[in-house]
Parts: sequence; C-alpha cells; structure tokens
Amino acid sequence: MLAGYFALSPRMADHDTPPRLSPRLFDPVVGGGLGLYGGVFGPGMGSFSAAAFAGLRGFNMRKATACTKPLVLVANVTSMLIFVAGGHVLWALALAMAVAQFAGARLGSNLVIARGAALVRPVIIAATVAIAVRLLLR
Repeated sequence: MLAGYFALSPRMADHDTPPRLSPRLFDPVVGGGLGLYGGVFGPGMGSFSAAAFAGLRGFNMRKATACTKPLVLVANVTSMLIFVAGGHVLWALALAMAVAQFAGARLGSNLVIARGAALVRPVIIAATVAIAVRLLLR
C-alpha cells in the first residue's frame, strides 16, 4: 500500500504542496505514531516518515527525506542504548557497519540533493516492496 502511494501520489514530487496537517497536530500524533512503530517494529520507518512529511506536511521529496533522517537516527540511537545496556552488541560488526553507513550517507545525501524525487521515489518504492515481501515470507 505504501509503495502504491509513493508510485501514484502527485504529492511525491520535487515541489512543496499545501500541508494537510499543522505542525501542532502533526508533531505529537504522527511523531508519536512513528516513534512507537519504529521502537516496536522498525522496518519501513523511513518510508512511513517520508510519506507522512510529503503527504501530510506537503514537503517535497528532498525535504521529506532530509527531515526523515534525524527521526530514524533518534529511533536507532534509542534502540542502540537499550541493546548496549543489555550487552547485545557485536562491536566489530557495528564498527564496520558504521564506517560503511558513513560512506553510504555521504553518497546518498549528495544523490538526493542532486536528483530529488527522480531518485528518491523509485528507491523508496523498491525498498518498501522488498521489506514487505521479506516480512510476508517470514
């Protein structure tokens, strides 16, 4: 369903559209919902966040993607602290992933800035479908 929204919605573009929710309502309701979802499940949180920013706040895909990243960071850091406290972290693997994540973030953010919705939209659709298929096969 989310992949279909990204594929078909005219709000998933390189220009801002009129907001459907004010920050006063969006922040606690959508932020709280995304935080709960990210804490309990995790997969797809970035896609849901980008869709919410574009669909409900009217942000263009570049801005929606940029606003999504700090939210996902907060969710991941929160989970990380809980797993570190429980002694469940494989530090060598975590370090290798952190280095690769830094390189990927530099490349990805530059691509998003340069190409906007033309890049973001198909990548989010493909990732959302892949996550959904993976979850269904489990």
